[in-house]
Amino acid sequence: MSAIPNRGGFRSARIALGAPAAVANGYVVSVNMLVGAYTLAATQPTFGARHVTLVRTVVVEADTPGTVVVLGVDAYGKIISETLVVGATGVTVTSVLYFATITSLNGVGWVSGGTPDTIVIGWDALNAVAVKSGSGILHAILAEVALTGIVTFNDTTGAKMILPAAFPIGLYPLDIGFAGKIEVVTAAADRVIAIYD
Repeated sequence: MSAIPNRGGFRSARIALGAPAAVANGYVVSVNMLVGAYTLAATQPTFGARHVTLVRTVVVEADTPGTVVVLGVDAYGKIISETLVVGATGVTVTSVLYFATITSLNGVGWVSGGTPDTIVIGWDALNAVAVKSGSGILHAILAEVALTGIVTFNDTTGAKMILPAAFPIGLYPLDIGFAGKIEVVTAAADRVIAIYD
């Protein structure tokens, strides 16, 4: 993301991203489940902030899987945490929050049924980019290219606006109020400019 000079009291941010790809084992490569800290293979996804995903695999007999506590930082530099309830074998569990950096992943309440189950932890293919911290107004969007994927604009209450795939090039006036933040979530390689104050 790059800032464009302030003109007429408005600010703008160019969001130009490569296509985000999911990496199922980006943070933790397949290891035995445990109580305590998992060893991190990486602390950040390839770019932006991503949902954390985890998948458990039952080995012989099912364990009592417990939870995984995710501690990290969001796209605005704020410390965040979320507790993920480990699912049944092969089921992908996905965080609600987007993490730009992972500080720790801790297993809680796991009990082995004999042979430990295994787990992989990574990130999904949705990419969240911080535009503005604090409330404001998104005045317009400039699509620099026809969008190849869905682009979502969020504030602290959730999705405020969704641009569909194949959305055409152009400048689109909006004047939508945002509470707490303006965040852009992309699922493909797209370029948009957000004009806000």
